[in-house]
Amino acid sequence: MSMYESLLYIAIALFVAILLLRAFMFRRSTKTEAARQEAERLAAEEAARPNA
Repeated sequence: MSMYESLLYIAIALFVAILLLRAFMFRRSTKTEAARQEAERLAAEEAARPNA
């Protein structure tokens, strides 16, 4: 295997790893965003309910 071949494989592996990392981070951020919106909705319902 030549040096250029190994560099090419390393570049491809890095590219794939970055894509996977970005996809994972995006999924995690959307999950936390959904949880935050749910918490806001519950807080709004609690505030709208008359205190008994």
